[in-house]
Parts: sequence; C-alpha cells; structure tokens
Amino acid sequence: METRQERKIPYLASAIFYFTESYFLMNADVPVLVKALMFGATLLVVSVLLINFFWKISAHMVGIGGLCGMMLAVSYRLQINLHIVLLLLFLIAGLVAFSRLKLSAHNPAQVYIGFLLGVSVQLILFL
Repeated sequence: METRQERKIPYLASAIFYFTESYFLMNADVPVLVKALMFGATLLVVSVLLINFFWKISAHMVGIGGLCGMMLAVSYRLQINLHIVLLLLFLIAGLVAFSRLKLSAHNPAQVYIGFLLGVSVQLILFL
C-alpha cells in the first residue's frame, strides 16, 4: 500500500480488532503486563490510523518501536537484565528502518517519528 488512502480500511479494521481484544483482555485473569502491552498496541494502532489521515507514518517502525519500548520498560520495572534482547531489538529496528528507507517506502522523518511514537507510548504505559 503506497498511498495513505490505501491504508485507511486496513488500519481501521486492525484498530477494531485490537480494541476488541483489549476489551476482552481487560476482563480476563491475565497479568497486568500483558494487559498493558495489548492496551499500548491498541493505542498505537489507533494513533497510526489517526496520523494516516494527515501524514504517512511508518507502521513498521511504530511496531518495532513499541516492542523496544515495552522491553525497556519491562527490564526496568522487573529489574531483570535484558541487555542482549534489547541490543538485538535495536539492531532489528535499525535494519527495519534501513529497509523502509532503501525501498523508498518512507522518508527519514516518517521512519524516526514512527519509532519514537512506538517507544514513547509503550514506555509511558509501562512506567
């Protein structure tokens, strides 16, 4: 999907499914971290949907940024050493960013802001 207009329906469908899953998880007996992860993912999908009405953002970078932010917060909150996992995740994020730029799917601002959005939403929710 090369244009913003092509992305509206898939993003809307994803947002509905994520919201539904989050709703059911909130009423389920699952750990708070799982609920926060799903709620953060839901917020990110809805954010990407809303941003897409005005500007094209890299959903790939939002996703990997969210995962990086969540793992950073989990490492901090639970006081566990996830340095190797974080190193690998940030390496993968760099590769994803490089591929989005190399394919000319996005410009640098769309890639950087996508990553920062993902990291910041998950960090705020987990911390």
